[in-house]
Amino acid sequence: MMASRGYTVLPVVDGNLELVGVVSEGDLLLHRIPSHPTTDPEPARVPAATTVGDVMTREVVATEPREDVRTLVRRMRASRVRSMPVRDRDLVVGVVTLHDLIELVARADDRIVADLRQRLHVYCRPGHFEVEVHDGQAVLLDNFGDRAQWHTARVLAEQVAGVQSARVISADEPREVPEARWWT
Repeated sequence: MMASRGYTVLPVVDGNLELVGVVSEGDLLLHRIPSHPTTDPEPARVPAATTVGDVMTREVVATEPREDVRTLVRRMRASRVRSMPVRDRDLVVGVVTLHDLIELVARADDRIVADLRQRLHVYCRPGHFEVEVHDGQAVLLDNFGDRAQWHTARVLAEQVAGVQSARVISADEPREVPEARWWT
């Protein structure tokens, strides 16, 4: 199942759906590939694994849906894992991988712009802000000069996947974004 669906790790839960371990590609390989006789003169005899419980890693580092992404990456690096189960209270709700996080920060600017425009249109009237994103740096151009909206617009922008930072400027200010392509 792991290979056919492209999974690198799967959570293991008990009858109460509580997390008891994970099975990774490494866990499966450890029990399938014998030691080489020339490098390991007395290879350990590893009994053939017959159940998930025989091969799973029991000491699991998990995260929760609201954990800050920077904190998550730091914990993953410190724990030397490439993926973590995601628990909401005691229920496993998913798995996050370093690959998922790379896709998050490596989004194309035009996709970020589309998501940012959608989020801003829910908050304010159409045409209020024009949006430019260059390498994850978002600039919101306020066409109405309504500074009371700037903080909220910036915070909304910084919550869009792929936005590394955001700033709001008035339509009267110079545009300092290279090769600017403004979207309203």
